[in-house]
This record gives sequence, structure tokens and C-alpha cells, in this order.
Amino acid sequence: MSRVKGKVHLGNWGLETVHNAKAMFERVVKTAAAEAIDIALRDEDTYAYMPFVDSVRLKGAKRRRAAALAIHFHLGLGTGANRGERDPVYKTNLRELLDFEIEACAQDGSWAEELTVLRDALRELADDIDKAVQAAPK
Repeated sequence: MSRVKGKVHLGNWGLETVHNAKAMFERVVKTAAAEAIDIALRDEDTYAYMPFVDSVRLKGAKRRRAAALAIHFHLGLGTGANRGERDPVYKTNLRELLDFEIEACAQDGSWAEELTVLRDALRELADDIDKAVQAAPK
């Protein structure tokens, strides 16, 4: 038998083996991605830090306070010999994280209990900072 015209096209066929292979490939990729993320999050090169030491160099009290609340997330997902230099770093700010809840609380009382607990915990932290600064050698 020889083909006279037309190309073979199986795009509209519902081949169970192909469907199963696609589903299996999707599961394998998702499982591998989840495993890679888990490894990266447990890696010693993944950590959060507050680069507040940079805030003292800024001009203006508002800018200094905003910088002091910055939180950076260093993810051990980089490449190369100098991996730490190429690792992705994400940043946020404690105020930005809470803006929605603070605004909602002011408007309708949402988050009032949670924000009260947070406020008290932050006051306790501020007290500890005050004690440390007062005890620091001059």
C-alpha cells in the first residue's frame, strides 16, 4: 500500500496510552519540582534576614524606619561555583505585609484581635531592644 495524498494526523484521536503518559509526566514534573523546592527551603543557604544595618545610612526618618522593617529572603537556588552570589533574593517589608490588615481593622474591625496580639508581641520586642541599647557599652 502507498499513500496517494494527505498526511496522517492523530491529533483528534483519544489515545489512552498518550493520555496516561501525559498524566504520568505531569505527576513526575510536579513531584520533582516539589522535591527541589523542599530541598532548597531546607538548604543552609536559604534564610531570611533583616538588612536594617543599611537603614542608618539613609537620610530622613521615614526612609530609615521603612528600611529598618525590610525583610529579605535568600533562597539557595542559585547556580555556579559562587552560588551564593547568584541565589535569588526576595524582599518585603513588615509594614507592607500588614497594611491590608491594618486598613481593614480601621475600616470594619477585621483583624483587631490578631493585630492586638501582634502589637503586644512587638512592644515586648521593642522593650527588649530598648534594654539592649541601654545596656550597650558607650
